[in-house]
Parts: sequence; C-alpha cells; structure tokens
Amino acid sequence: MTANFHASAKVLNFIDTRPKDNEVKGAVRLDPNIQRYIGNRGNPDGLLRLESEIDKATPPSTFATFDKQDENLADFINRLSNQLGQPQNDLYAIINSSPSKESSGEHDTYGLMFDDGRRFVTEENRHLIPQGFMLILTASPVNYAATFLSQLKHIEGNVGRQSRAISVQNSIFNFYITLSADIAFARALHSINGIRKLIGAMEDGLFETDVGVLCQILQIFIVLMDHEDIIDWKVDITSKLVEKIAVYVSGKSKLENNDSLYLSSNILLNVLTNCDNHCQTVKEQLKFEALIRHLVNSDDRVLLSALTLMNSLYTKSNSEEKLAIIKILHSKVFVAEIDKVIMREVHSPNQRIREQLIQLQEIIVEELSSLLLQLPTDQQVADIMVCCSIFTISSLH
Repeated sequence: MTANFHASAKVLNFIDTRPKDNEVKGAVRLDPNIQRYIGNRGNPDGLLRLESEIDKATPPSTFATFDKQDENLADFINRLSNQLGQPQNDLYAIINSSPSKESSGEHDTYGLMFDDGRRFVTEENRHLIPQGFMLILTASPVNYAATFLSQLKHIEGNVGRQSRAISVQNSIFNFYITLSADIAFARALHSINGIRKLIGAMEDGLFETDVGVLCQILQIFIVLMDHEDIIDWKVDITSKLVEKIAVYVSGKSKLENNDSLYLSSNILLNVLTNCDNHCQTVKEQLKFEALIRHLVNSDDRVLLSALTLMNSLYTKSNSEEKLAIIKILHSKVFVAEIDKVIMREVHSPNQRIREQLIQLQEIIVEELSSLLLQLPTDQQVADIMVCCSIFTISSLH
C-alpha cells in the first residue's frame, strides 16, 4: 500500500523567531522588602515604616521582554509593578509626592535593580541589561533616599538613649554604604536635599552615641564625595562640619577607633583638596603636631592618612606656617617617631607610605638647600645635626 503525499497549495511564510538586536528576555523578581522603602517619602516627622511583609498571593516573579534601545524605561517599570501585583492607586501618588521641584530622574514609586541588589537600572546603564537577565523590582531611588533620611531622623529621636534602635540602625546603614556608590541613589538623595540634611546631622554630632554608626555615616559621606557634582564644595561643606570632623582626628574626641581616624582623615584630605575656602579652618582645628601620635598606629590606613595630612597641611600653608612646621620636623619627638616609621617601612614595605615619607624628606631637603646659601648660626648647626638622622629616608629611593 502506497501513501500519496500532496504538496500544500498554500505557500507558507517563514517566521523569524530570532530576537531583535536590542531585545532581551529574562525574569524579574519582586523585592520581598519592597514595602520597607515605600511610604517614607515626604515624612517630616521621621515616623519610619519598616514593613517587609508582602501579600502571599502576590506573584514572586514574572518573565519579561525589554527593548534596550527604544522602550520607555518608566513604562517598563510600571508594567512590571502591575504584573507583580503592586499597588497602582492614588494613595501611592500622594505618599510619593515630593515638595522638591527637582526630579530624581527615576520612576516615582518603583524602580529596577540589577541582580546584585546594588545598582538601579537607569537610562545611562540600561544597555548593560544582558540576554537572560534577572532584575529586581523594588522601590524607586528617591524612596530609598527618603527612607535613609527617615532613619537619620529616627536616630535624632534616640539621641542619648542606649537603645536597641541604635544597634538596628548599625546594621541598616551597612547597606547604604554600598548603595551610596550608585549614582542613581546619590542623585535621588541630592534631589530631596538629603546631602544637606546628612551634613547637618553630622554637624550636630547625632551619631556620637555609637562609634559603629558614626563610622558608617562617615563612610557613606566619603562614598557620596566620590560622585561628581553631588557635593557642592563651596556651599555644602561648612566650617562647622570641618570643625566637627577635625575633632575625630585631633584627639579631642572620646569616640575614637582606627576606622573613625581613617575615615575622618580622608574627609579632611578631601576638604584640603577641593575647598580652598575651608583650608584655614582645617589648619586651625588640626595642628600639625597633633598628627604625630598617629605615626605609631599599627593600622597602615591610619599611618598613611596621617602622613598624607602632614604633607597636605604643609602644601596649603603660607611661609610663616611652613617655618613652624619645619621646626616641628626638627623636634626630637618627631624625629624619634619618624625613625620608627622608616624602620617599619623597611621591614614591611608599603609603596604609598613610602611616597609620603619621601615627600616629607623633600621638605627637609628643600629647607637645607636654602640654608646652604647662608652662613649658619650655632643653633642652626645644632638643628641640622639633629635633622641628619632623617636622611635614612634616602634608602627608600
């Protein structure tokens, strides 16, 4: 028995199932803690919402397709929030209305994060979404920024109390150290005047009840400093802030550990580098000789910061101030401590520390070179003899 096969009279059209050049497919999961960051915006009383429960009937994830080139990102986020059962009513529009006229540049209520949970998806980085992506639907950057400010307000309400609330903040702020490195969060914080509020809280010493929280806030501020155009060096940085930070380095604060020394020193170095109008305040509040005690610190970070501050203070000084610093460099106390640093560097080399030691050496060499053009006094001869021991630094070249 033979079978007869007949060709179809209808011409079949081929269907191209290949994805478009800019089209990517993947999945989006719902942040289980999304409610923790929604509803804290526009909350002047600092009544912190920390709800993390979501409706168990809410789908935990959804598949999605995204055109990286042409699709509107805000519309994509809105569609995902709908698919994942998130509220779309007017309540959220009221909760998230901001008195600020500046825009965070992101969706008002919801946002997308890459799977690392550290970076928001923005117009600038949307091209980085890969084929087979896994993204996280969460609150928008401005809602994270508002929650951060609410937590600062919460600390202010607990000043002077040794409460469990402070230790809870200690762990929460660890997350914001990482998040502050994301430009989307930094811009959102800036858009709701968060930088100024953070600086104000630092000026008032609101974090001095716990050295751990203090160090985390200092770290967040340093990370924010690294972003271009987030800190206005002429407006945001104040003499009051510089005076407060200098206390943590000069030895006048009872709240001190290696982390606070290192972080505070780096803030002051940033001020010396970027704020000419506050250099004098740094020099007045942090005397050169106050840094000598840090030369014996076993933490290389603190030692490096102290040496770098010494060189920066000298560079920013006028002729009279430089002469005073040179006199300190001749002192027996400084010579004794710097000799220990040199011996430590010989046994445990650190290139960055070596570079700062060489800069200190150059200060002394420059002074001695100028003395060669003059007839020395007896006192100058004695000073030079004391200073000669410092020339062991030449072995570092």
